[in-house]
Amino acid sequence: MSDNVIRAVCTALKKLASDKLCDLVDIINSKSDRLQNHQLILLTFVSTYLYIYIKNTLFDRISPHGFIQRIKYAVFGFVKKLPPVAKEINRQVSVIRKDIESSKDFNLKKGQIALLSNYQRELNHDAKSTRDVLDDIDVLYKADQNHYDPSTAKFSGSMYSNEKEIALMCGEIYKRFVWYNPLHPEIFPNGRKLEAEVVNQVLRLYNGDPKRGNCGLFTSGGTESIFLAVCAYRNAYREKNGWGINTRVPEMVLPVTAHPAFNKAANYLGVRVKIIPVNYETQKVELFRIKNAITSSTCMVVGSAPNYPYGIFDPIVDLAAYCFEKNVGFHVDSCLGGFLVPFAHSAGFTNVPIVDFRLKGVTSISCDTHKYGCTPKGSSIVMFRDASLRKSSLFAYADWPGGLYATPTIAGSRAGVNAVMTWAVLRKIGHSGYVERAKEVLTLTKKMWEIAEKIDGLVMYPKGLQTIAFRSDKFSIFQFVEAMNEKGWAIQILQFPTAAHIGLTFAHCLRGEILINEWEEDLTQVAKKLIVEGDGVDNSEKAAIYGSTQAIPDRSLVNECIKIYTEASLALNEYSY
Repeated sequence: MSDNVIRAVCTALKKLASDKLCDLVDIINSKSDRLQNHQLILLTFVSTYLYIYIKNTLFDRISPHGFIQRIKYAVFGFVKKLPPVAKEINRQVSVIRKDIESSKDFNLKKGQIALLSNYQRELNHDAKSTRDVLDDIDVLYKADQNHYDPSTAKFSGSMYSNEKEIALMCGEIYKRFVWYNPLHPEIFPNGRKLEAEVVNQVLRLYNGDPKRGNCGLFTSGGTESIFLAVCAYRNAYREKNGWGINTRVPEMVLPVTAHPAFNKAANYLGVRVKIIPVNYETQKVELFRIKNAITSSTCMVVGSAPNYPYGIFDPIVDLAAYCFEKNVGFHVDSCLGGFLVPFAHSAGFTNVPIVDFRLKGVTSISCDTHKYGCTPKGSSIVMFRDASLRKSSLFAYADWPGGLYATPTIAGSRAGVNAVMTWAVLRKIGHSGYVERAKEVLTLTKKMWEIAEKIDGLVMYPKGLQTIAFRSDKFSIFQFVEAMNEKGWAIQILQFPTAAHIGLTFAHCLRGEILINEWEEDLTQVAKKLIVEGDGVDNSEKAAIYGSTQAIPDRSLVNECIKIYTEASLALNEYSY
């Protein structure tokens, strides 16, 4: 197209725009002639207010929420402020709060033992002997054992070892390093050494090499590892694009099945979250959806290896390749599979995908040692491809009168004994021991998944790494879970869609064939009973609660109820049962 043609088109467009603008001005003027001065002032004020409200609410550049989410928040926020609606919501919340606070989950059972049936609200006046304190602890411990016996191994996740030998060893270590504080490495040089060794040993499991710049941090758990990774990407993005309000908010792209710790970190750090749906049948995110979500504002992409609800791996290899092509940070969350994935191939499970630094696009990895590493809570490792990314997660402050201050993690003072116990457990079990444990966990998962697959009424999700997930097409999954829990199991409910799962650990393996037989017997009995007696309707109390919460479009109301539950767990409740 010639320059003359372009100039002619531009001139025509300018004239058209000018004519239309003049027409609009004439219309406004003609309408304004009929208005009084006070009406013009009021109209100007209202229109300006609406413009600012809509701009700040829906087009706010610094909001961590997506556009659709901001619209929902604006609509529901307005409706909830209407007096009749606000009054009814407050009434319902008060009822829920009272029900939660008076539930037996948080209140003491009346009995003969004062230690169990009363709260001690103030410090005892006089010191107690060590023997007396330990006797009190024994009473509390045995009461918890009577409430739920962990030796049955019918729980889901939560307890990953339950080995007395490891517990006794860590108890001895705790006595020696109880005062170790990594904030002062100059006072505890060998404690610092052991923490550094743990980080490097885990780094090597994921094919990292300090000579190539790969590095990591020891943290208190998966949430802190994820938090520091998000912090690193956020800071790196800001350092590149600026910290002003005119800089677009950094965005994190993650599957809906990714751990909520990413949302939690985003909430604290002012990162916008783009949540991507997963395939309904496979429960893994699809590459094209991630591709469509990445923009110039994307600071990181997340993939799970595996995810918590289903134990399913996202397409890590494909995601890493695409992120490498686009020069976008890619974090692999292997907190759950951290000490299974690196040993799976040696254990004979070669179908487990590669999720380590051999993939060029992987820029950080989180791995929990306190899960399948069988170390005490809490310990985890976050690894980075290069030191510059790790440096972006560190905090330093040079202007404090108390001196120079810097920390590698969120905490200042922290329990350094956790790193020492982690080092000791890794040393005790060793590489070959972890290969054997991975083999036992993955074999048990395969056997129990295959048993569940044969149960009439259960619809299985693809076999996860160490998770068995299912829904039902013949009976209420809520009633199924309740009936299984009455038999001592602690199966967990999933939502969107409604399903259930159990996560298997090495503690389950310790029970061997006994657990497998109980699983098959209990599954068969419960499913048969529900098919014969059930009507397929979710009429249980638990179903009503879950069904109601899933149907509420304003999730902030559900969040409010969850927070009430959390507050109740922190309180000294007055009720008893």
